[in-house]
Amino acid sequence: MGEGLQTKDVVVRWGLGLSCLAIEVAIVVIVIDACVRVIGADQLFFWHPVLLTIGAILFLSHGVRVYTAFAGLSRNKARVVHGILSGVWVCLSIAGLGIIEQVKQETGKPRYHSVHGRLGLAVMFFSLIQGVAGTLKLFVLFKNNQRFLRWHGRLGTLVYASALTAFLTGVMQKFESSEQNTAITVYVLTFVLALVVLFFDFWVKGADLIPEAGPAPRDSIKLTAQDGRLYLPLNDSDPAQRRRSVNLVDA
Repeated sequence: MGEGLQTKDVVVRWGLGLSCLAIEVAIVVIVIDACVRVIGADQLFFWHPVLLTIGAILFLSHGVRVYTAFAGLSRNKARVVHGILSGVWVCLSIAGLGIIEQVKQETGKPRYHSVHGRLGLAVMFFSLIQGVAGTLKLFVLFKNNQRFLRWHGRLGTLVYASALTAFLTGVMQKFESSEQNTAITVYVLTFVLALVVLFFDFWVKGADLIPEAGPAPRDSIKLTAQDGRLYLPLNDSDPAQRRRSVNLVDA
């Protein structure tokens, strides 16, 4: 019975993951197609929305969701995947910021005067902070097996939500000038709304998919005997910790 429920749970989570991926690809395709028709693929500015859409909708989205989206992935591997995906997002966002700076300089238009521009700059700033914090967190965790900078996860969710908001304000700012472009905006808003709904569904259904390793309950701690001595495992799930088991008494 328990195995059946677990299998069903995994299937549901993978179903949510594939649904999110399909929606994300649809958003990217819609935005790129709109940019080709409205901006033109030969314009430098074209790459600003394209790179940031790919970065936020594909890489950042999966980077935040990695702990619940992939059944059977160990937490250590999930951390590595999270770091890679988030790192790609930071690189793409830096490239997008550089492009808009170049365009603004060439056209002489004011910088960061709109809600989209200011919010995008804030997202960029906090993404860099998150990148540094995540690297330090991973280093301390792997070296000392200690949790560190616990606010990193909560701030990451806020950065993701802010990135989606900046993306939507950019879409509304660029594609509301005509009836056809307004329809594009409605399509994008609909898909992003569906993505957000599935995202929160992941947090509800998948928060415990890759649980944090913690100390064993008091009534489940087992002593092990070796070389005539009793040992208390500090962390039974970590071989390195087992090797550093505490010597209690002579057996």
